[in-house]
Amino acid sequence: MRREVVWVVDDELMAYHAVERVANSLGMRAEHVADGLDLFDRLEHHLPDVILVDAALRGIDGFALVERLATHPAWKHIPVMLMLTASDVETRRRALRAGVRDLVRLPLDLGVLEAKLLAVRSGVAPIIEAASATPIPLSATELPRRASALAPDEAIVALERALRARQDMAAITVHDLGNPLATIMLAADLLSGDTLSPEAKRRVQLLQGAAQRIESILDTLGRFSRLDTGALLPEHEDGDPLDVVRDCIEAQQFTADTKQVQLVLHAPESPLRVRFDPGMLRRVIDNLLALALKRAPRNSSVILRVTAHTPPFVRITLLDFGGELAAELRDQLAAGTAPAAGEQLASEVGLALAFASMAADTLGGTFTLDDEAPNGATFRLDLPMPQSAVRPARGALARAS
Repeated sequence: MRREVVWVVDDELMAYHAVERVANSLGMRAEHVADGLDLFDRLEHHLPDVILVDAALRGIDGFALVERLATHPAWKHIPVMLMLTASDVETRRRALRAGVRDLVRLPLDLGVLEAKLLAVRSGVAPIIEAASATPIPLSATELPRRASALAPDEAIVALERALRARQDMAAITVHDLGNPLATIMLAADLLSGDTLSPEAKRRVQLLQGAAQRIESILDTLGRFSRLDTGALLPEHEDGDPLDVVRDCIEAQQFTADTKQVQLVLHAPESPLRVRFDPGMLRRVIDNLLALALKRAPRNSSVILRVTAHTPPFVRITLLDFGGELAAELRDQLAAGTAPAAGEQLASEVGLALAFASMAADTLGGTFTLDDEAPNGATFRLDLPMPQSAVRPARGALARAS
């Protein structure tokens, strides 16, 4: 069976290695092309199945290169994707006017790249097709499909309108879910003031903890729905991250007791007064604790350690005894792609690690996994937390470290 060939036009090798990894997993073959001149020389002898072009090429830039490909009678049928870091409307318009079939954001999201290469293989058109480009044929023997009737400017406006509608729908959903959630939280607070048995009080506390977790999730979803820059921005405030850690442990305590797993916290005795994003930190710790409790066998422990250091950063280490994680997840995390593609992302383990990795990057920190510990895994989150305008207790950070 013939292997589809992917050419990567890039004067550096970083993007090529990422494409090569995804292409190999799909049974395709990736080849590196150094620049535009090298590309045109190769095209005189061979035609690839798809070309990925870096917009920031030295010499002939990616836009000019794509425009030449799109207007050449022997090459215009080849699907071309432009790799670029900018996401503003004007850059996308320029790309579409040049004849780009599809855009790929840098740094590459391997899951998105995999989907786009599969679309090329199956003959599925991208979301937007430039009117000047010939659509992807299903095979060499089949007739090409009709190009999009929309001109490039009209297509980009249509896409922006669809994205705004999706953004508005997400915001409305968050708002509407907040109303019944507020009722649940109020009812739980009222119940907590009643004379209840210890077991009933515990159940009310479980309900309150679950409601707070849903509130945190809705807060994160609401922030995603308001994205304008293509990146999730942190929302810092003064506070003590130890309070967030203790709240997360309390919320998961019922699950731990049910599984007969001991939650152990090692934390500085002195309070920490720093600037951080409480909502994002809560989501990360919640995800990691839930993952650790799912993995932990009965009558074992999950150990959470918080240490503060100077210059101000906080290290949060979580150790469980649930056996080794899948080697693929470990490798993806070590490669900085954890986990961005394939079936692993659909699993709870993959989702928890993917969110922790994304959040750490958003907050300017790092997230690592070490599963060489005996019968378990260690998750380590290092986050910069500058001291707040309010001075901490004298020597608190020094004693904590």
